[in-house]
Amino acid sequence: VNDKHMVFSPAVKRLEIVECDLEKPSEIGPAISNSSVVICCIGASEKEVLDVTGPYRIDYQATKNLIDA
Repeated sequence: VNDKHMVFSPAVKRLEIVECDLEKPSEIGPAISNSSVVICCIGASEKEVLDVTGPYRIDYQATKNLIDA
């Protein structure tokens, strides 16, 4: 954070980081149940570079699951 005042802003105090498996749609609803804003930071795994389905599964299908929730 470049501006030390941002760390203490009211928005940051209300920030909650939640993890869930976006490939499991049943986990998404409970994870974001009371959220007013969702920020999604996902991408296909670099550990599985030979898995050609990764970008489709994660970048498309998992993102779609989140939107549908």
